[in-house]
Amino acid sequence: MTLNLNQLTQFSQAGREVLHYLKQHLGFDLWMITRVNGDDWIVLQAEDQGYQVVEGDVLKWSDSFCSQMVQGLGPNIAPCAMQVITYANTPIAQKLPIEAYVGYPIVFADGELFGTLCGIDPKQQPADLERQAPLLQLLSQLLSRLLQLEWQNIQTLRENQRLANEALTDPLTGTYNRRAWQAFMTSEEHNCRTFGNEACLFVLDLNDLKKVNDHGGHLAGDELIQTTVSSIQSVLAASDVLARLGGDEFAILAVDRDESSAQALYQQLQQQLDQAHVSVAIGMAMRDHHGTLDDAFIIADQRMYEHKRQIKENATDCNQ
Repeated sequence: MTLNLNQLTQFSQAGREVLHYLKQHLGFDLWMITRVNGDDWIVLQAEDQGYQVVEGDVLKWSDSFCSQMVQGLGPNIAPCAMQVITYANTPIAQKLPIEAYVGYPIVFADGELFGTLCGIDPKQQPADLERQAPLLQLLSQLLSRLLQLEWQNIQTLRENQRLANEALTDPLTGTYNRRAWQAFMTSEEHNCRTFGNEACLFVLDLNDLKKVNDHGGHLAGDELIQTTVSSIQSVLAASDVLARLGGDEFAILAVDRDESSAQALYQQLQQQLDQAHVSVAIGMAMRDHHGTLDDAFIIADQRMYEHKRQIKENATDCNQ
């Protein structure tokens, strides 16, 4: 099998071709392309014949050989991995039979770590495996370069999509409408699936809009909606997407956020809305690497209704 580098123009396509080539050329029971997010080690692509690793699995980065490798504490190629003390002492070596290891970093344009190209096998390999170093380094550099080009393209596409979707805005608030929201969800789901990006969904529902409309008229209701939007936008990042899905329902797609950052945003939203004296039920859910953004939206929507019930129950208790 040959590998035509000139035909590889996309990160995900190149990854699959590289893994298949390495499997055919070097053997090994498992080859992976991974993403590192904090201590999460996310399997983006895998060629597995014995370790039962599948795409979307989330392992512990600090337990891995690769975490030692990128720190310079272990070699890129270890035909007899258990003879390398740092590898032999890793938690993953206590759980899985790993006698041979190959690993190279995949990096962003600024040198920040994206993830790794790596392989493991339960059998020791011949010492001349180390002769494959130039090839493996070249392949990791190829993936890094394609990642950089595609990452830049993603930022451009996001901005272009925002400009294109300006026509798909809610006239009262200037936020995106349901149609634009679905377009953002579709494009970001592709990014999450390809690059292991983290994302969070928020669903928000105004509690008093009908009451305000009934007592103060629709103009007062419109002012409440605009106050709500202004409060929400004050804590959002430029990359976050806010949409008005219905009369009193809003949603936020917070991209490139881990759970800690998402929780912080939740607290900021609650604080800003409380300061504006706006009662809003909020539900939040992280996208699971085995699921989709739509799955996370359903969970966030359910949690919003749970919050809404709690608010009503608390109000009933206070009136008794």
